[in-house]
Amino acid sequence: MIQKMMLFCLGICTTLGAMDNAHFYRATNLWQETRLGIDLLTSADVSAGWGKTHKSRNSQHHTAPLFDLYGPNNMHDLGINVPGKSNTNPLDLILCQLANTPERTVEMPGCHCSIPHPFASFSIGGEFSIIESNLSLIQNAVHGFFGELFMPVRNIKINDICFKDLSPEDEEIPNNKTPMWLAFQNNFDAILARYDLSRCPTNETGVGDLSILIGWTNNYQETEFLDFIDTTLKVGILVPTGKKRNEDQIFSIPLGYNGHVGVPFSGDIAWGLYDWLTIAGHIDGIFFAGTSRDIRLKTAASQNGIIKLAKGTANINKGAIWSFGLSLKADHLYRGFSALMGYSFAAHRPDTVFPSHSCFDSSVANCDETLQGWSMQTIHFLAEYDFTKDDAQAGARIAGFYNIIVDGRRIFKTNMVGGILGVDINWKF
Repeated sequence: MIQKMMLFCLGICTTLGAMDNAHFYRATNLWQETRLGIDLLTSADVSAGWGKTHKSRNSQHHTAPLFDLYGPNNMHDLGINVPGKSNTNPLDLILCQLANTPERTVEMPGCHCSIPHPFASFSIGGEFSIIESNLSLIQNAVHGFFGELFMPVRNIKINDICFKDLSPEDEEIPNNKTPMWLAFQNNFDAILARYDLSRCPTNETGVGDLSILIGWTNNYQETEFLDFIDTTLKVGILVPTGKKRNEDQIFSIPLGYNGHVGVPFSGDIAWGLYDWLTIAGHIDGIFFAGTSRDIRLKTAASQNGIIKLAKGTANINKGAIWSFGLSLKADHLYRGFSALMGYSFAAHRPDTVFPSHSCFDSSVANCDETLQGWSMQTIHFLAEYDFTKDDAQAGARIAGFYNIIVDGRRIFKTNMVGGILGVDINWKF
């Protein structure tokens, strides 16, 4: 009888969803629920999700073309203070002469979200798409302790890239017909190639960063008014197994956290009411160790956007990533069917770089908008069906989810839709 009651609890309380690592390029995934503390319980979950977008949100929370999340991409000052420039190279002369052309910005009339149109700058559009699978394996020990392995696998594509000239189109000088600006555009690919840069589309497939965690959970049922109070705590190490960003490709995105070792942790609490309602809260974070490598660096405070010509070695202190969430779950409304709605907020603190060579100004390098972090607010919807039977030692679960971004800064607006398949095995016969 006790065995059957434990398996019934298993059917009600086991989690659907995999541990999430938040990223700026897609909606935050739904976090794991509190863990059931049955000794020797094994749980395996596989999720698959898909998303596509042409839009981003910039630092003012406004919708913008995909690669304008950091604002207009300034080409006017692209060559200022770049190491290795030569006064005899015709491509470098174009950069110098463009920088010496007077600056000009036209404020566009209309709605409050219209961006200024600076002379010699690009708006960069494109299509981002992602297919992501998250693999999670959790093994309980005894007394509430458990271990977990979590591995994401991703395919990231960026194509349909387009550069739109934002220069003023009126008769005032400078404008979109200024000779030095036209010369820059005609030689743009050659200038990029001189500094080992490519603006080609990207298509990357591989694993993300592996997380190895240990945790402890407690399922407390000795309450007078509530059905239960569950708590789960986890901490571990994030191993940088994901492919790093290619610094010579403008549109390259790392498959993990770009070579940084991390320490992830999370805490969850859930309250059960009325034999069918679960209210849950979640918080997690990742602290990163510093690393050193060659990266693209700003060489003038007026530079802006995703294109930087200079590359040098720098020590990188990656900002922590935090997220918290709340959810309501209607558990087993009809047989094994449950429904959940949740909200999460995720934020990445700014990165800091310390260039190794004296030709780079650290204060200039750190005023880069691409280092200033991001934030994201997501609404989560999940419907699940639990096939676990009262007298079974194992049970399967299936779910569908939709994660919708409702606000954010410096992020891609990539909503995610997908499904999750899970299985639980109780080894205590």
